[in-house]
Amino acid sequence: MTLGEKIRDARKRLGFSQSQFCKLMNVTRQAVAKWEGDLGIPELPNLRILSNIFNMTFDEFLDESGKYAPLHITNEIDKKVCGKSATPELEILKFFYNDSWEFYSVLKFPYLSFLNNSDTHMYLGIKDDIKLLIYIEDYTIDIFELPNDTNTLKFEYANTKYKRKQKIDIYALSEQK
Repeated sequence: MTLGEKIRDARKRLGFSQSQFCKLMNVTRQAVAKWEGDLGIPELPNLRILSNIFNMTFDEFLDESGKYAPLHITNEIDKKVCGKSATPELEILKFFYNDSWEFYSVLKFPYLSFLNNSDTHMYLGIKDDIKLLIYIEDYTIDIFELPNDTNTLKFEYANTKYKRKQKIDIYALSEQK
């Protein structure tokens, strides 16, 4: 797997279009298209960002075997983008994901709300065979790739149990507020 193929594969595994990925990387769509088409390689600062975004060491990122661990992204969001809304967490989801995604609120086990951090918003994102666990807290988004065979009603990730709650229409809810 070439570097370009790995970038494209990782981007798709996290459910991002090239345009959405450009927002995350703060580069042009043409740059991402070049990288994915193996027509150019990212400069060292962008390689560092890619390595951090995909939670991989340089060795893992540049390894052409095509095998790597589940993906994890952490990114701080500019408050100017989503800070004016009464529901900034929904604006953050809308910033990265289109309406073809299904989102559900999730709770950690035990399912008692006072044991969960009320400032952290947790979501399960589902599109086709992509399943993501998403944490949003203080304009920081953490996205974890879940295995394809994850039971989306009750599941375990990183030794923590989760239960899916209600479905959330990020477009309808944010427009109502």
